[in-house]
Amino acid sequence: LLLASAALVRLPDAYLLQAAMPSGINALVVAHAYGLDLRVTAGAIAWTTVAAVAGGLIAAAVL
Repeated sequence: LLLASAALVRLPDAYLLQAAMPSGINALVVAHAYGLDLRVTAGAIAWTTVAAVAGGLIAAAVL
């Protein structure tokens, strides 16, 4: 379905970045609900966001 829609619909690049944002919020909610360390969770979200943005910039430059 993803491949079929990719041929027909062109999404703005910002939508792809925004699609990953709810997973960071969910991680914080789960960490808070189960009493986990919020600093570690926030750090993991920050580092994975940096990695995703860097990967997106590299992919945009190559493609």
